[in-house]
Amino acid sequence: MIDEFKSFETAASRRVGVVGGGIAGLAAARVLAEAGVAVKVFDKGRGPGGRASTRRVEQDSGTLAFDHGAQYFTVRADRFATVVEGWVSMGACAPWNGQIATIDSAGRLEAKPGGPTRFVGTPRMNAVVAQLVADLPRNAKVQFSARVDRVEHAGGGWLVEGPEDRIGTFDALIVTAPAPQVVELMPESPELAARAAACVMHPCWAVMAAFDARLPIEADGIFVNVPGNPLSWLARDSSKPGRSPGERWILHAGPEWSMAHVDDDRSSVVCELLESMQAALQLALPPATYSAAHRWRYALTSSRVDGRALFDRDRRVAIAGDWCNGGRVEGAFLSGCAAADMLLRGFESKSS
Repeated sequence: MIDEFKSFETAASRRVGVVGGGIAGLAAARVLAEAGVAVKVFDKGRGPGGRASTRRVEQDSGTLAFDHGAQYFTVRADRFATVVEGWVSMGACAPWNGQIATIDSAGRLEAKPGGPTRFVGTPRMNAVVAQLVADLPRNAKVQFSARVDRVEHAGGGWLVEGPEDRIGTFDALIVTAPAPQVVELMPESPELAARAAACVMHPCWAVMAAFDARLPIEADGIFVNVPGNPLSWLARDSSKPGRSPGERWILHAGPEWSMAHVDDDRSSVVCELLESMQAALQLALPPATYSAAHRWRYALTSSRVDGRALFDRDRRVAIAGDWCNGGRVEGAFLSGCAAADMLLRGFESKSS
């Protein structure tokens, strides 16, 4: 078994597997590959996205597209700002200048001017993830439709297994799954599994709705703070730059309601949240020409870990994800970078 794993004597001999091809996993792969490490990323999805995803629906009238996961992202850290500047220059993202508002506890809709610049992928949110894939050096590969069911630490390295057979052997590993899935996947690193188990993640129900006429409100993104109303966020998705014409909205339920209704039928969720939207906006909605619900089981967290990622130096495995760093897109990116940095420092100490 030991012979399957290469030594750490040179950068070219290092092979790292990355479980998860979202923002965190691809950020980690980029840092490692730029340092000369061979990287293989495994993602169970059919294409890039993760929660920075877009649902596309084919209809006789054309294609409807909804950013039903991450709604936008902001930039604070210089390391992320440099990447976002590149995305903007390549047309993969742009500022969203939609009018942001709140509905307060008294039901008043009030504009919320100012605040940080909000960016979105163009022409869809998953464009930024696709750009991360396109920008990877040649020594980093991404395999989609690759579900990882088990990882095993053996012979000084890691075996990665899918539903039927082994899909890779690596010197080191980075796992960017949601915290509950890390617990299931990492029994051989009990310290990391325990840290992940301490993280609380909440679900989020999202409803996508299209209407044949513009709703008579000026706000494009609305934080809903109405007691008893299930909603936390409403967005006129079609107001974002690069989108096709039409009137398309995203409705996000808050964490408490989503948890209480996590196993509800999708059709009942659609009805409940559209009725809640109507109540929050205090207007009669026209019939939806399309509506559907999507459940993000592991969507929200406010947790953070020291160093933005977790690292088991002895077993050479790092854990990253937005749940390690505050739950934002930027947090996911910086967490992936931190995990890669930890591995690289581990490589250096091993070879010194």
